[in-house]
Amino acid sequence: MLNSIYQHLLDHQIGIIEHDTVPGIVGIATIDNAKKIQAIKQRSESKGFIVLIPSIDHLNNLAINISESAHQLINTYWPGPLTIILEKHPDISTVISGQKTTIAIRCPNHPGLSELLKKLNQPILSTSANISGETNISEKLLSAVDFTYGNIQKTETNIASTIIDATQTPFKILRNGSIKLK
Repeated sequence: MLNSIYQHLLDHQIGIIEHDTVPGIVGIATIDNAKKIQAIKQRSESKGFIVLIPSIDHLNNLAINISESAHQLINTYWPGPLTIILEKHPDISTVISGQKTTIAIRCPNHPGLSELLKKLNQPILSTSANISGETNISEKLLSAVDFTYGNIQKTETNIASTIIDATQTPFKILRNGSIKLK
């Protein structure tokens, strides 16, 4: 099954897959795919994506000026449900970052997703699997994507990732999720 998802992504298709947090809409991290996902979600261009990476080795291609405290968070919580906001690399389009100078990055800890990312060896875009303003995966959303993988139904046990803005010292918690930080 992962081989077919891998091929879908390489073919620049957009899908919904299970994560180690909540299910997400995903696609290879390109400007065109970002625009496709924005259209599917009916989402504002001012909202950036979480960029999922297969390993810390991809971090310097996406972010710059990474502080020691950010590296400590990464070393402690990755792979896992921690999204870190960092200063984006100049080569990263603002279409992906939501017109911001920062970028949200996460290295997930989910067997299927991690294996897929390692096989792709490149970042993918991710965002919650819903139409903007809605909370559930609707039939309209399911008909707009090219594929689904795994258990994509949100349940009460699904908890979103914790989001930390590590561009400031001390870092700022933007969303408490799976990891409880103070």
